Amino acid sequence: MVRLFSGKHRELYGKSGFEPGAGNLGGTEAMSGKLSSLRRRLAKVEQAAAQAAEREKLTRCICKFKGQGCTIAVDREEFEAEINRPCPVHGLRILEEIMIVVSGETEENLTEESTKLVQSVRAYRLRLSQLHQSGDKVEK
Repeated sequence: MVRLFSGKHRELYGKSGFEPGAGNLGGTEAMSGKLSSLRRRLAKVEQAAAQAAEREKLTRCICKFKGQGCTIAVDREEFEAEINRPCPVHGLRILEEIMIVVSGETEENLTEESTKLVQSVRAYRLRLSQLHQSGDKVEK
């Protein structure tokens, strides 16, 4: 069977090899391939955007993880002010390495202020361990 097309039909259908009514699905298959390609590209862009947002969020973190510096606790009020500064990312500020500087020769011989500082550090470490035990994931 021979089909005759006017110049306009040849212009529209002749270039792609698609003939109306010939049962050719080439156009549909090509569209499906383009759609799946677009979906893959969109997924990559969305993943990159999510990773960039996570990196930006972590730049606002004020916690001190191991290897990022030690917190030196000398004064109880200053230490409590440090631990009560909420981290914009984690909520509870995480200070993993704490060095306690106290007055006195032994733990039994501490001054009253030093005893309160040690108690404050212990209470903070307990809060921190409860956070980890509750299953909250802490990203560094």
